Amino acid sequence: MWRKLLSNQDIDSICEGHIIIKYPIDGDPQPEIDLSSEEIFTLYEVCKVTGAEVLLQVPAEDLRGEGGFSFVSPDGLQPAVCLSKLDLVQQRVWWIN
Repeated sequence: MWRKLLSNQDIDSICEGHIIIKYPIDGDPQPEIDLSSEEIFTLYEVCKVTGAEVLLQVPAEDLRGEGGFSFVSPDGLQPAVCLSKLDLVQQRVWWIN
């Protein structure tokens, strides 16, 4: 069951290797998550958690397949996004399982 990151307590539960979702990608935060179309959400893997930031690895778009998502690009590089823990809570578009 996916739940929205809404508090510092939620953020403190995030560990390296967790999968989090940004939904919706664009638009206003929603009260419930909708995973019916890959065009409205993005999966991220948590690479590193520091005192104030979370480093997220994004899946390579061209490696999405029927069996799921791949988090390593063909060239071996792993694109990353670094967000503050405060942003993860304030944006209200981040979900964790």
